[in-house]
Amino acid sequence: MRVTSVMMGKSYQINLNKTQSALNDAATTMGNSRKFQRIADDPAGAARAFQLRQEYSKLESYKKNAENAQGRLDTADTALQDILTMLNSVKDRIVSAANGTWGPGDRPIMAEEIQATQKAILQNLNLSFTGQYVFGGTQAGTPPLTIGADGRLRFQGHPLEDDPSYYTNPPFFTDTMQDLMEQEVLVDFGFGINPAQSETGFDVSLSAARFLGYGTDAAGMTNNLYNLLEDISTALDDPAFTQAAFGPYLDKFNEVHKNFLTNVTDMAAKSQTVNYTLNRVENSLLATAEKQNYVETVDPAKAVTDWKWQEFAYRSALAIGQQILQPSLLDYLS
Repeated sequence: MRVTSVMMGKSYQINLNKTQSALNDAATTMGNSRKFQRIADDPAGAARAFQLRQEYSKLESYKKNAENAQGRLDTADTALQDILTMLNSVKDRIVSAANGTWGPGDRPIMAEEIQATQKAILQNLNLSFTGQYVFGGTQAGTPPLTIGADGRLRFQGHPLEDDPSYYTNPPFFTDTMQDLMEQEVLVDFGFGINPAQSETGFDVSLSAARFLGYGTDAAGMTNNLYNLLEDISTALDDPAFTQAAFGPYLDKFNEVHKNFLTNVTDMAAKSQTVNYTLNRVENSLLATAEKQNYVETVDPAKAVTDWKWQEFAYRSALAIGQQILQPSLLDYLS
């Protein structure tokens, strides 16, 4: 088969275009450091890259949820620690009143201090974080605690003691309280705990009613911390005050104070879990980013080396092209 100059020229042009295309690809890879520019370049690598990107996006969502939960819990912890400090001071006052250390002239002062503590408790448990009330349970858009016309505390509008004028129809007091205590705010941390309700089902809700208590005991004394402080203040301000009659208030205060401490401890356990989750997610984000970088990104040194080789090949092709067309008569005549 006779190979003509035209055939050689066409073949050379095709190969030169391929070499130039390879040079352009090498230059693009060196410029953006990506192993492939199109899915067709590496279907398996592209599929793995998309998978890693989806995983990274989910982890970022988990991190955002954990950071938000951590912020809520940190805000709650500050408020609760303030309340604990005030309650320790109140306990000293109640003990002094119960053992007769303070006289009749001192008791009205103690009553005023307890009323100030009540107001501070109300303010601290009505705190908001990023526009959401921290201790509001599932109704975080409105202040959780209000005071009724009778001067008694309400949570989400419900009295925390069995008020016959309020609980006249189902749901009755016990059922209402049970529903309030079971409120959950589930967030997605990637735990996979409760798939029926959430991918993770981690409950970050905080209920002011749970911290303060509800209902009354067999003797008719309130189990609610706020209302109990109101009753203690009234008893201290009563001219007919007696140590014997006041003694049960100290016992009840110790009981509701213990309930408050228990719930603070439970919240601390939640906070610890959220902190652990945040650290875990941040480590997973770093690991996923490294995997994504390995799958999608080319080593800079290798990219430069490949580009230099392709440049050398292209220059060599140009040099060879000069030898394909032999000098003609016109070259000598020029």
